[in-house]
Amino acid sequence: YDETFVKFLSLKSNVLLRTDHLNESLALHYDLLRMAEAVKDTFGMLKAKVGIGNTHLKLRKYERSLEIYHDALGMMQKREYRQKFSFLYNNMAVTFFHLNNEDSFVYYVKQGIHYSMEGENLTNHANALFIEISFTDFLCPWYVRRGVSDPGSAAAG
Repeated sequence: YDETFVKFLSLKSNVLLRTDHLNESLALHYDLLRMAEAVKDTFGMLKAKVGIGNTHLKLRKYERSLEIYHDALGMMQKREYRQKFSFLYNNMAVTFFHLNNEDSFVYYVKQGIHYSMEGENLTNHANALFIEISFTDFLCPWYVRRGVSDPGSAAAG
C-alpha cells in the first residue's frame, strides 16, 4: 500500500464510473476506504470518499453525495488537501446546481476557483471556470440581482 497504489485504484474506479459500471466503482472505492483507514492514510481516505460521492452524484443521489462530500471536507484541515482536492468544491457546486441551491452553487464554485489557483492546478481551475460559465444562463437573473455580473459593484465576488 502506497500513494501509487491509491492513485491506481482511484484511476481504475474512475474508469468504472465513467463507463457506467457504478456498482463496481462504488465497491472499489469502499475497498480503498477500508484500506486507507487501516493505515490512517488521509490522502487515500479522501480519494475514496470523493469517489464515493462522485458515484452517488452520477446516480443522482444528491443528498447522499453531499453527505460524503461534507465528510471529506471535514478531513481537509490542511491547506494542501484543499488545493490537491480542489475539484471536490467543483463537484459540490454541480450537486448544489442540481438541487437548485444557487447560493451554495456560487459559494462552492468560487472555492474551487480559489483553491485550484492557490494550488496551481490548471485542470481543476479550468473545470471550475467552465462550471461557473456553463451555468451562467441558469444563474443569470440571480447573478444580476446580486450584482455579481458587475465587476465594479460592491457585491461582486
